[in-house]
Amino acid sequence: MSFQRLLGLLTAVALIAAYAIGAGRDSSGRPPSAATVARLAGCAIIETKPSHNGARETVTCKDGRLDVAAYTFDDNGTRDAWVDEERGVFIVAGFNGHGGALVAGDRWVVETTDAEAAERLHMMAGGWAV
Repeated sequence: MSFQRLLGLLTAVALIAAYAIGAGRDSSGRPPSAATVARLAGCAIIETKPSHNGARETVTCKDGRLDVAAYTFDDNGTRDAWVDEERGVFIVAGFNGHGGALVAGDRWVVETTDAEAAERLHMMAGGWAV
């Protein structure tokens, strides 16, 4: 591998790491926006949706096989209650042959049917996968 290619690779890794760390929260201590989290999952065109079930912010994107919904919450307790409720929905969907994944971090959750998007988000932004 050439030095220039190695330098380019290291720069890309550093930018991804910095972006992922920044996705955890901004300098004010607030959680990231739902749009920021959705972009980390691979979304380009994002649609804002009305929030419900305790979510502070909700955005979705659907592009080809990429189907993502990102939610942010005021605190992790509300996020955990939301995740507990959604687990039941995912179990029923799994029994009916529909796959999906939840990836959660500090006051945010992404719900997707795209396993690659879930894994990419989990690797970049951390959090935990359900």
